[in-house]
Amino acid sequence: MVDKIEGKLIRVTMISLLLVFASTIVLVGIFNYVHILREADSVLDSYSSSHKTPPVSYPPPPPVSRNGRLSPFNLLNVIEVSFNSDDTIEYINFKDWDAGTKMVIVHEAKKILDGKDDRGFVGFYRYCRSDHSVYFISLRESLSNFTSSLLFMALAALLCSIAVLILVKLFSHRIIKPIIMSYEKQKRFITDAGHEIKTPLAVIEAACSVLELEKGESEWTEDIKKQVARLTELTNDLVFLSKMEEDDGNFAELPLSEIVSDAVSSFSALARKEGKRIDLQVKPDLIEVSGDARLLERLVYILLDNAMKYSLENSVIKVFLGISGRYASLAVRNMTEENNLKNLESIFDRFYRADSSRNSAKKGFGIGLAIAKAITERHRGRISASEEERGGMKIEVLIPLKEFK
Repeated sequence: MVDKIEGKLIRVTMISLLLVFASTIVLVGIFNYVHILREADSVLDSYSSSHKTPPVSYPPPPPVSRNGRLSPFNLLNVIEVSFNSDDTIEYINFKDWDAGTKMVIVHEAKKILDGKDDRGFVGFYRYCRSDHSVYFISLRESLSNFTSSLLFMALAALLCSIAVLILVKLFSHRIIKPIIMSYEKQKRFITDAGHEIKTPLAVIEAACSVLELEKGESEWTEDIKKQVARLTELTNDLVFLSKMEEDDGNFAELPLSEIVSDAVSSFSALARKEGKRIDLQVKPDLIEVSGDARLLERLVYILLDNAMKYSLENSVIKVFLGISGRYASLAVRNMTEENNLKNLESIFDRFYRADSSRNSAKKGFGIGLAIAKAITERHRGRISASEEERGGMKIEVLIPLKEFK
């Protein structure tokens, strides 16, 4: 239990921290990238409107690379290529460069003029076109610095995450210690109280039996024995719940389809007696899971018992067992009263009853589905309740198949 809580705390902390770091890096990156483009476009627009070289002196660019692409050069080194209406060169501001460089630049400029985009990239160059002219700016240095800053932020975030992970692992036990102590005290109280209650219940039951031997059975002794049995059942259920998370269980590969079929057979006679019917459908015929047979049998019995209690008279209880992805899916459907469909998200809470006044004629303490949820989670599964059409209710249990355990 302690390890689970510590693990969840560490995971939530680290996921939250990584999300914050990632969001920060992305936002800063977007801001810087947009800023670089805006500055480059501003210089291009200024240059194209004046047709003059910007008032800053830049070194000349190096020759083109062997693959024929424009070679990157210093930031904001503006290149201008203007054409006549017959596609001949009207003006270039790099006449002193070698013939290979000029040929590549002119070729790229012609492609831009023939295209549809007024702005874009050619390699590391940002360009814009205006009438019959094309202007280039090298952003290699800016983009290189931009990439380096992102890598630096990512590395810093990684180092900070590792440091936080170490600190959280060191102090996580101290953080959750009050919660663990409170939980342990509550669990110990339930266990101790259960054992303490069992003794007077056994004495009461024995005294009632002696009273029956001396004076015979009566409605009073019968009522006493029924209430003793109910309190004993409640005590056993509470102790069972308190020990569920500490009990490793006897896990083995077993046929869930057989467990469900046997449970349905056990309830069929009772269903007929109450004018109800249980329909079982299993697809495929054999579905195996890894689990505790005793716990899974109790889980199925709880679901069927709940359906029997809250289904309408002369109705059909439908039980379906199949495969849903990596899980064995057990669904129990029954028609019920509208009042029982309220607050379905709470029906797995301990002592929950749809009739909050607890005046319902239905037997039980409202703890059965809480046990079903504990058993399901013990098998790393999920349990849910949902409302269906025409007053129907479905409780579905998903348990990992043996090959995915």
